[in-house]
Amino acid sequence: MSRIGYVATAIYKFQGEQHDKWHPKKLIWPGVDGIPLLEPDEPVPEVIDTSNVFMSHYFHSRMFDLSNAEDVAYYHWVSDRIVGGWFVPLEKRFIEDGKKVYLEWVQRYLQVLPKKAADRRPFTVLHSNPKPLDLLRM
Repeated sequence: MSRIGYVATAIYKFQGEQHDKWHPKKLIWPGVDGIPLLEPDEPVPEVIDTSNVFMSHYFHSRMFDLSNAEDVAYYHWVSDRIVGGWFVPLEKRFIEDGKKVYLEWVQRYLQVLPKKAADRRPFTVLHSNPKPLDLLRM
């Protein structure tokens, strides 16, 4: 019996979450190996061909004011996903004696290649069974 990777196990904690203002699109859970897919514009097939799945990265930056409850909630939300291995931290700086935090991070999702793009793809997938978790290892 194979064991699921650490990253997917950590992301499992967030299964089913939908935050319209904090994710770029609706998430499809469990996605592939527990990693969520961004809802495509086309209908999602019941069985997803993993050779048509790719990792997408969304850069974010923000100055969090730690005296503002809404900023603290968002900062904790982002930090929890960084610690869980889903999001990737790029830069973190404490400013004004720790009253503010500047944070840059990348939010990672899987996406299904649109059918038109998959049909025109000029390369051959060499792996018969690609593993989406391998994409999370940077």
